[in-house]
Amino acid sequence: MAYSSKIYRLGVPVLAVIIMAVLLLANSVQAASSFTDVPAHYKNAVNYLVDNDITDGITDTEFGTHEKIKRIDAAVLLAKALKLPIDSNAKSGFTDVPGRAEPYVAALRAKEIVLGKDATTFASQDNITRGEMALILAKGYKLPASTDALPFTDVGDPYKKAVGSLYKYRITVGKTDTTFATKDNLTRGEFAFFLYRLSNLELPGKEGVIDLDVLNQGLLDGSISIDELLSNPQLLRVKLLPNSGLAIGDVIKLGTKDMNLLTVTLTENDLDSGFVDLGLSTDLLKTLTGGQALDLVAVIERGETILGSATETIKLPVLPLVTPVLDIAKNTVGDLAYILAGEKTLKVDIKAKGLEKVKAGDELILTIKNGSKTETVKTTLAAEDITKGYVTYTFNDTELLQRLLEGITTGSTLDITPSITDGVTTTTGNTVSYPITTGLLGSLNGLLGGLLGNVTGGLLGNLL
Repeated sequence: MAYSSKIYRLGVPVLAVIIMAVLLLANSVQAASSFTDVPAHYKNAVNYLVDNDITDGITDTEFGTHEKIKRIDAAVLLAKALKLPIDSNAKSGFTDVPGRAEPYVAALRAKEIVLGKDATTFASQDNITRGEMALILAKGYKLPASTDALPFTDVGDPYKKAVGSLYKYRITVGKTDTTFATKDNLTRGEFAFFLYRLSNLELPGKEGVIDLDVLNQGLLDGSISIDELLSNPQLLRVKLLPNSGLAIGDVIKLGTKDMNLLTVTLTENDLDSGFVDLGLSTDLLKTLTGGQALDLVAVIERGETILGSATETIKLPVLPLVTPVLDIAKNTVGDLAYILAGEKTLKVDIKAKGLEKVKAGDELILTIKNGSKTETVKTTLAAEDITKGYVTYTFNDTELLQRLLEGITTGSTLDITPSITDGVTTTTGNTVSYPITTGLLGSLNGLLGGLLGNVTGGLLGNLL
């Protein structure tokens, strides 16, 4: 009897603790699921937010599932869901953020997850749109940018890549099969859905799977030569870390936050060696900007699942513009009179070599010098010029010709120097010199006399 009594006395406090734990658990479940306005398909998402102290309902009995959510409230929920370090004294720098939200918006802004409507305004009380939501979630959860085709017809810049990431990783399926409803206001229930799904996503950045190394020191500081960039297939190394469970057919994607640059499928040899070396092709490099830091992200996927990722920062050298070339075989001395008269065109090659590049909107400048006189003409490059690999220019300014030809003498030269500029960088081609002969002056007199009238006719007549 004494033994039983002892057991009984010890069991009372233990039983009390167990009962207390059960009651607390019951209260927690009740707090997360007792809202009267939460349909069954929202229940798990709302439970996630409440159980993780991300948000409570708008009242004791309503979560506000179908209510629109303001930008400031979405920011606070996101900062809590991301578990960002919060400094209660931090300031966001925006003039319209209420005090309760300042540290949360400050934490998001420090990570460049939110940028505001402008430098000083966050538009706190505006309702957040589904497109804006896509941007902050893609940035906040560091989703690799997706360039896969979207089924949605209502998603354009600047939302396309962010929505593409959410769609690729099945965070969203859209409002309909063909619409994402980019400009629609987001509801609290929808935001709960997105945050809940992201909490269960195997996010990029999982450690212990792959690592990314830069093998060329010059690629870290931008001192690498163009030749080395073009010829070295071992600039970057993706290490396949031990015991990571990778398999043949897993896919490595290398890119930036804005685009996928290349894709590699793992082979048996890759797994045996434990790494994959990568170079940067000419076409790939032409899409990147030199002279500034560039964050590369290597992601490894198996089907739709991200197994892990790694990042590294590189710096490419400043890539030169294409060099324009005047080919004397295509613009002969015999043609010069007709070219200056506007009856034939001057042809300038702009074919790229190596990493040289040129784009529509760049400007071709022709500097023409005769003795002490210098004239310039300009034309803007069009997309079709780049496709063809050359530009044709037609002279049609008779006043320019008159100024250029004043004082011309037999035995002198007419020098033409081509250059191309994008407004920041200018690349200059070699000067081509055309000797002024008596025959050339005669041709000029005959062709240009009608254009310039008696002034030119008399001028050239005197020179002959």
